[in-house]
Amino acid sequence: MEQATVEVPRLVALGGPADRPYPPSWIDRFMAALQRLPVPYGIAYLILFFLEVVVMHGLGWLDETLPPLSFDPLYLLFPLWVWGPLAIMTYLDEVALRALQDFQPLLGEHEDEIPRLQYELTTL
Repeated sequence: MEQATVEVPRLVALGGPADRPYPPSWIDRFMAALQRLPVPYGIAYLILFFLEVVVMHGLGWLDETLPPLSFDPLYLLFPLWVWGPLAIMTYLDEVALRALQDFQPLLGEHEDEIPRLQYELTTL
């Protein structure tokens, strides 16, 4: 009796969703969208940070937990906890890709695996 062999396609180019070993998370999609902006991603995160600080203070002024037009440094904590880790993750993704590029000559015969490694290093 003959067994049918099924050939599993290899991941050569990670162009479309069918080529990815797993789908990117919403965080990865958000970070990728910020990196595609015409400004450096650090500035984009800084703008989002300040925008959230203004919104938090505005809400504090509206519900009267803060005196009108006053500044409270405590209201900087939550925006820092939101945008700080995302900025650090984006930076570390770039560092990981640069490190992989530096070690690429050592991978020699496994060159076709590099797109998959890049995806796995930078995707949650």
